[in-house]
Order: sequence, then structure tokens, then C-alpha cells
Amino acid sequence: MSETFLPELPQGLWRAGKLELAHGVQQSLQVIRMATVGLGRYLAEVESRGVKDLYGYGRTANWFADVAGLSVGEARAVVNRAIALNPT
Repeated sequence: MSETFLPELPQGLWRAGKLELAHGVQQSLQVIRMATVGLGRYLAEVESRGVKDLYGYGRTANWFADVAGLSVGEARAVVNRAIALNPT
């Protein structure tokens, strides 16, 4: 799996021009989207293997909530989307 890193922020971000700011936003969004795709694949795989067998949890959303520090409702939405987009 290849590694992706966030582009380094310029030292004087407050001095950045409008094009540099827009480019930084676009780069950050690209990284976020790539990370979201990867997270979804992992969550769908955990779901397909069985979170009970892997980690002792009854539901993937509960496990993910604990791992990510989210509410169960927030985690459930992420897990449901991951499963819908990554059928196994």
C-alpha cells in the first residue's frame, strides 16, 4: 500500500495568495478523499470478516466508534456508507 502525506503548509500561510490557498485546499481535499476510500475498504473488510470474531464487538459501528472516538451514530453512518460502497 502506498503512503500519502499531507503537503507541507507554507511557513507564512497568512501571506499566501489566493491561488496558493485554493491549491492547498484542493490538495487537502484530494488527500481526504483518498483516505476516505481507504477507510471504507478497511471497514467493509472488517464487516465481512465479522467484527465479533476479530475484535469481540457485536457491531462494526460500535467497534469503529471506540477506535475513532466517535458517537455510535456517527460511526454507524460511516460504516453503512463503507458497506454500501464496498460490497464484498
